[in-house]
Amino acid sequence: MSIVLWFEKWKQKRASRSLRKGQANCVYRRVVKQARHPWFYSKLNIDDTVEKRSELVILHLFVVSQCFRDDSDFILVVRSIMEVWVEDLDRALRALGTGDLVIGLKVKKMVAKTMVRLTEYREAYNLGDKEFYRAVECVFFQGKITSEEVTCALLVNYIQNVILVMAGYSFEQFMEGEVSFPNLELKVA
Repeated sequence: MSIVLWFEKWKQKRASRSLRKGQANCVYRRVVKQARHPWFYSKLNIDDTVEKRSELVILHLFVVSQCFRDDSDFILVVRSIMEVWVEDLDRALRALGTGDLVIGLKVKKMVAKTMVRLTEYREAYNLGDKEFYRAVECVFFQGKITSEEVTCALLVNYIQNVILVMAGYSFEQFMEGEVSFPNLELKVA
């Protein structure tokens, strides 16, 4: 292979990686924006903590992956989305004052937790409503003394509705803004 052909292939790969990274950033920003919506904290009484915010991001990453899991365009971007998530975790931990010596270990633990949680959600979702309800309840409402059954049911219903609506679209339509997460203010009545 000549150096010119090699260089052209390298440029194409780099451009493709750059495009995927841009798409991943777009998806991630939309996921984080939705996960930080006040509705989750005010109407569902999810604790507004770093941990629960992180869990809501993971839950919304699950939603996007569930909706577009068979879309070839999405499959190419999944790794880049996880890379953006890792970069954000690193940035957030540094902002919270985590030192350089332990940052790698903490990020590694959080990424492992993310992968486990995504797998748990996928498996529970595939097993049916009761199992998915239990998975969501365990993460967001376990240990709360007040009655959270209705609140958990609202969250599960929201997730199921989002998956149902968004799964009818392509990842390309999602990227172009033709489909988005629902307006949560409409759900509060």
